[in-house]
Amino acid sequence: MVILLKVLSFAIWAGIMLVMIAASRYGSTSNYTDVNIYLRDEDDIEMTIRKILSHIHSRDRLIIHDIAPNNEQLHWVFMKSLIRKNPSIIYYNLGRNFA
Repeated sequence: MVILLKVLSFAIWAGIMLVMIAASRYGSTSNYTDVNIYLRDEDDIEMTIRKILSHIHSRDRLIIHDIAPNNEQLHWVFMKSLIRKNPSIIYYNLGRNFA
């Protein structure tokens, strides 16, 4: 009985491995491209991001890295509203993080 259970377990494991090998032949499963933007001291951050948004494709994901030492509260409000409208945008700040 123990041998039968071990053979059954091995057969299930081998089946799972074969399915995983066959599935890996189809390539990457992600259907988007990362577009990274690094913001330093931008005077007009809203226009910069809107210009970039007009040039990216529908299968792209925008990742905004904010590395400015001091951020104005207006920029935070703009980023929060932009992320709510478009969930494919990721905002990352070294000091504070939300998204």
